[in-house]
Amino acid sequence: MKFSMRWIHRSPVTAAASLAVLLCLARASHEPTPVIAQPQDASASAAEARQADPEAFPRYPGLESSIDFWKNVFTRWSETDVVFHDRDDLSIIYRKIHQPVSDTPELYRRNEAAQEAIMERIREILLDLAERNPDPRTLSGDYEDVYDAFDGKGNPARWRQAADRIRVQRGIKEKFFTGLVHAGQYRPYILEIMREEGVPEEIAWLPLVESTFNLQARSSVGAAGVWQFMPGTGKLFMRVDATVDERLDPILAARGAARLLKQNYRGLGSWPLALTAYNHGYYGMQRAVREVGTNDYMTVRRFYEGPAFGFAGPLGSYEPFSNLSTGILTGLMWLGRLEIIPVVVLLTRSYWRA
Repeated sequence: MKFSMRWIHRSPVTAAASLAVLLCLARASHEPTPVIAQPQDASASAAEARQADPEAFPRYPGLESSIDFWKNVFTRWSETDVVFHDRDDLSIIYRKIHQPVSDTPELYRRNEAAQEAIMERIREILLDLAERNPDPRTLSGDYEDVYDAFDGKGNPARWRQAADRIRVQRGIKEKFFTGLVHAGQYRPYILEIMREEGVPEEIAWLPLVESTFNLQARSSVGAAGVWQFMPGTGKLFMRVDATVDERLDPILAARGAARLLKQNYRGLGSWPLALTAYNHGYYGMQRAVREVGTNDYMTVRRFYEGPAFGFAGPLGSYEPFSNLSTGILTGLMWLGRLEIIPVVVLLTRSYWRA
């Protein structure tokens, strides 16, 4: 399957803002405006959230490689870094190249063609390895790189299956850091809404996964705003019409997102599945739980094979979110030589404490 090197709505951005810009950030007077639907039994909702919150979004054993992959995508790999990897096992990375951002149609076509050529080369090698099962001591060059990507655990069956699971991912470090800066002025109000609606505060990180907090984000399928609401879903929680589109207001949409996720949680009994349903749809996740026979996230992730439930679907959403929720700043500090560390520390101390 071919995947575009561009994320649905993400366009190139400049590098992270300077410390001086952060010092000028105002905790703007952007007071939340009430939306139409009022919360039902707010006290009960808050009690539900408090009860579930300590382990609302756990880091499940077995997700380490996925979380590490997304940590690299968001905080280490630049927008000029293009990574070729296995769609299902994110620990398998075949190659990383430097490629300019596709900011013109001609450059986009050239980049796509170059990526296709590399993917086809990896596919040919995987199929050849599966056919011959060679002695690794005889391998070199591209063959050795592909073989080593499996960390000594490759075999003909795995190589043959992997030949159909090659995917391309471009880094978004610059966009993510810019998103951190944009999020600073909204985060106190979003956190207040999460508390009022009785949902885990970690959900306030979701726009960084959905849109890297791009205030103008629009997807090719109609999702809009930092919370990436589709029009039909947005109309259930806010005003969306030809005159006013409240999906574009991060504060109004935050309340809608909190209420949507709260509804998902009440029906599914699991915050990771509620978050997955944010993209995949509540009824899709309800069907997954019914078919698998449990609402355990890892079991659903492993065994459910429903329609539109591939890598680009929502199960990919929980893993980057897991990295970006309560442990995001700690995770960033582990990355070593990272210019943004002072910025993150400043944001933490000055702007993101409510």
